[in-house]
Amino acid sequence: MSADLSKKIHAAHLNPDMLVGKYIPNLIAKPFQVSREYAQIIYDQIPSPRLDKVLKKWKEDKWASPENRQQLAYTILVELLAYKSASPVRWIETQNLPFTSLKFERLVELGPSPTLTGMATRTLKAKYETLDGSISRTRAILCHSKNVKEIYYQYEDEAEAPPAESASDAAPSAPAAAAAPTAPVAVAAPTGPVASIEDVPVKAIDILLVVVAQKLKKRVDEIPLSKTIKDLVGGKSTLQNEILGDLQQEFASAPEKGEELPLEELGSALGSGFNGSLGKYSTGLVSRLVGGKTPGGFNASSIEGYLAKTWGLGPSRSDGVLLLATTLEPSKRLASEAEAKAWLDGVVSVYAQRSGISLASPGAAGGGGGGGAVINSEEFLKFQAGQQKFAAQHVELYMRYLGCDSRSGELAFDQEKANSIVLQAKLDSTTRDHGDAYIEGVDVLKARHFDSSWNWVRQDALLMCMISSSAV
Repeated sequence: MSADLSKKIHAAHLNPDMLVGKYIPNLIAKPFQVSREYAQIIYDQIPSPRLDKVLKKWKEDKWASPENRQQLAYTILVELLAYKSASPVRWIETQNLPFTSLKFERLVELGPSPTLTGMATRTLKAKYETLDGSISRTRAILCHSKNVKEIYYQYEDEAEAPPAESASDAAPSAPAAAAAPTAPVAVAAPTGPVASIEDVPVKAIDILLVVVAQKLKKRVDEIPLSKTIKDLVGGKSTLQNEILGDLQQEFASAPEKGEELPLEELGSALGSGFNGSLGKYSTGLVSRLVGGKTPGGFNASSIEGYLAKTWGLGPSRSDGVLLLATTLEPSKRLASEAEAKAWLDGVVSVYAQRSGISLASPGAAGGGGGGGAVINSEEFLKFQAGQQKFAAQHVELYMRYLGCDSRSGELAFDQEKANSIVLQAKLDSTTRDHGDAYIEGVDVLKARHFDSSWNWVRQDALLMCMISSSAV
């Protein structure tokens, strides 16, 4: 087997860096490496004559040198591929690695059928779905033969950019010009610490408007609250049923004949018993937005951290921003993290206007007539701790100057505590010897005192007799 593979795989065409840390052979369930230790792990499992020769003549043949690295990688790869078809494999351990060590968020199977995709999906539900839910991690498991649009981010609802108008075209009318913007306008992010905004849960009406806007391919502000779903779809029953189906996925209970209720009234009905968290459908919209439009590495947790640090928005406010962002998607995937942040700043501006909150930067507040510096709670606590430390240092300095010990009270307390422990031990010993009845029966008011002179004379006489007897 090794000889046949050697003819098909040429060492000169092999780039070891393409395999190191990326290729996981199921024969040993460990990421590919080019080292003596890795070759030893393989040889401990399979009786490979080639690896045996490499390990025995490791120093003689200088396999650790950079010149032989490509040939060593070639030998290890050929032996792994040759023996895996005739040896037991560690498929469970191999499959667990992407879920644990690699912590993937998007897995794509390249093959004619979704064989591995099905196995990975079952593994996810059986072992990792609960853990992922507890840390808000989302995973997409896709197959090249079935999920082409999702893999290449080709969605049917992406609108093509309209052709640019020439200078000779007539200027649009005022209403048309007002409705022209389809993307959020970027605003400058604050450059200093910002004040935390009160974290308010997402409202049911906000989710309703986003669901309707998504299906109608419109902005949220273009959906009138006085209209019903039936009016907005324009007689398209299929579209109406899709919207109602999405609402049933999102909310636990939806009113009957909801398509005939004005959106404002329908939102109030959906808000009954709503806990303020994104549901199944809205979470899917946000996941698709983050996975399809933001650059790699800038995931949902990164976005939440950026919104909290830059704009002072809590988790619920961040959910509201991302929910609104699904109706303000860029036309294509953003190329860099800087572009993604600039686009998010524009969405935050729209969100602030709709929510009636102010997100002015600290510099703008300080430049006005009556505004003061704004500082978030974390910075304030650090400042307060620094001030307290500074004051404590001054107190210690004054105590030394006065010749006083700032710990005198604590030392006296420690001494009294030690004395109390000793006395308590004596009382415990007396109690053990005589019992509780002895301590409770002693009454100082009933004690008998012998103070008469005749009694003292008798006592002295007895003492004298005892002394004289002992002398004799």
